[in-house]
Amino acid sequence: MMISQRTIEAVKEQVRLVDLIGESVPLKLRGSNYVGLCPFHSEKTPSFHVRDNGYHCFGCGASGNSISYVMESQGLSFPDAIIYLANRYGIPIEYENNHERKSEDNSYEKRKALYACNELAFRFFREALKKAPLNVIDYVKERGIDKELFNTFGIGFAPLEWHVLCDFLRSQKFSDEIILECGLARRNQKGELYDAYRGRLIFPIFIEKRFIAGFGGRIIPALLDKEALDNAPKYINSPESLIYQKNKILYALSQALPAAKAEHSLYIVEGYMDVISLWKAGVRNAVAPCGTALTENQVQRISKAVPRVWVVFDGDEAGKKAAGRAFELFINSGLGTKALFLPEEDDPDTIARRYGAEKINSYLDNLKANAIPLIDCFINSLFDKYGIQNISEIDATLKARLADEIAQKLKDIKSSIELNETIKRVSFRLLIPENDLLTIVNKQRGIHQKVVTNSLSHDSQGDVTEEDPH
Repeated sequence: MMISQRTIEAVKEQVRLVDLIGESVPLKLRGSNYVGLCPFHSEKTPSFHVRDNGYHCFGCGASGNSISYVMESQGLSFPDAIIYLANRYGIPIEYENNHERKSEDNSYEKRKALYACNELAFRFFREALKKAPLNVIDYVKERGIDKELFNTFGIGFAPLEWHVLCDFLRSQKFSDEIILECGLARRNQKGELYDAYRGRLIFPIFIEKRFIAGFGGRIIPALLDKEALDNAPKYINSPESLIYQKNKILYALSQALPAAKAEHSLYIVEGYMDVISLWKAGVRNAVAPCGTALTENQVQRISKAVPRVWVVFDGDEAGKKAAGRAFELFINSGLGTKALFLPEEDDPDTIARRYGAEKINSYLDNLKANAIPLIDCFINSLFDKYGIQNISEIDATLKARLADEIAQKLKDIKSSIELNETIKRVSFRLLIPENDLLTIVNKQRGIHQKVVTNSLSHDSQGDVTEEDPH
């Protein structure tokens, strides 16, 4: 569906850029421009100039309008930036044909209702935390969650009662359909609604500080008996909805973006508490998937925000397998990506609380010194799959099988530089000539090689290959 030019122009005209940027960047009027520190690079002297019709940084050269600002600052595509601004400023979204326009008008009203319902539930959870029983407060203190973290991440509490949130939302004129689609309630066998997040610590999932797409809820052990605790999932998350697609959203991205821009990198961790504990320790450029494995959509969004990613894995077998699977996600992403492995008994939450603000950066720097490229993680996963302890001891047949499996992934790499560097690494690990691996890759791409040099190294003279497509 193509968003109409009229909608695009309406967004450009109605969004006051000074107000939009001023929410996150302190601006001062200087002459006819507003000036502040650039949000896209680190600087001590303000060189970022804003007018209602555009912005320009005389330091890094960043420039654009409200749409490009949201694309850069929120990591959104052009259509998603239009939809984001239109939703925020109440601008109807029109598409190129009337049928799509009518359908979008209906979904626009529904999205507004879903966001409004989540906003009210958010306020309810926040108030409930203020009145929470002592064992909940003790649990919160035990996890190291302080007032700053509550305010930064909007953490709340869902009471253990069965219908208290449903009754409240209904009293505010929200329909059962909207409450259910938000995932705030479920139906029992009699068709009656009951609260979904009972007796849990609540983590709102912001797509921007004014919009909550969904919630995650962590069980509080002290509120349940042993049998209930054994049968209850540790976390529950909002279901897919018109405003919440898990494969596109990253937890705490809106909070992490300023630090990520300054550091030019992001940490990707597993859970909500990993992000929150790292934040408390001063590491404020960490995000997490929302209860699912990392996806290509999430990687694409990250690639619009930063050039480098550190993916943090547990050091156990599950973590090693996850690292192996991650390689394919980052192919053609444009991101420099390496894996950081924690000791088996640790996760980011425990190491952040153990080392704190004084030592966490040194600890992470040591991990980075031993970071592993994702291609190596993928190769290691294949070695485990085939029980390979030493590559020099396997026969040519198994080595060829490994090369075929790896080439299946490498054939999708678009950048010749990235492909050549990856082939060098794989050839080194498999103890095979680079040109042999390139031949396999090109064969799987459907390309015949007529002339091949002896090496892909920088010492090679002339062209690496002369290729004929089918």
